[in-house]
Amino acid sequence: MASVFHPWGASAIYQEMHKTTIKFFESMGKSHRDPKPIDIGAIKEVRTENFRQTFGFRYGTSSEPSSKEALNVYTLIKRLEEEAPLLSHRVVTIQEIMVDDWRRRAMARVAIELCAKGDNKQMVRNETVWILELVDEGKKVSRAVVFEDAIATDTFEGWFISG
Repeated sequence: MASVFHPWGASAIYQEMHKTTIKFFESMGKSHRDPKPIDIGAIKEVRTENFRQTFGFRYGTSSEPSSKEALNVYTLIKRLEEEAPLLSHRVVTIQEIMVDDWRRRAMARVAIELCAKGDNKQMVRNETVWILELVDEGKKVSRAVVFEDAIATDTFEGWFISG
């Protein structure tokens, strides 16, 4: 994870939201504390019970059925659990965080590096932008909208289709 600091003199709510944003993305990388590929406890810790994750860019999501439906915390966990055994590599790196403590939102630029298991699989780096809505004094994320690199996503998904 890249070193991402909040500004000196930031308010307590800003600092909490910043810390939660980092934890949100750390929860999606492969866990180093747990032998399982994902840390379900970490995923649930920073998301509300009614968490919703949607995908941006209307044209892309309207033409890609897998991106149309919102994910809740349980469907997100299911998706990550299904994906984990197929991956040899998953690293999530925060490149930049911007926090709006008045509106209780954070925006992050995040690189997600994925590599499928198997021969001749090159790593795909998906550059993403996320908008997070935070609640509970900045301790939980209630909604996330992710804007993905369509070519990187298609390349990665193509590996699973082609075997």
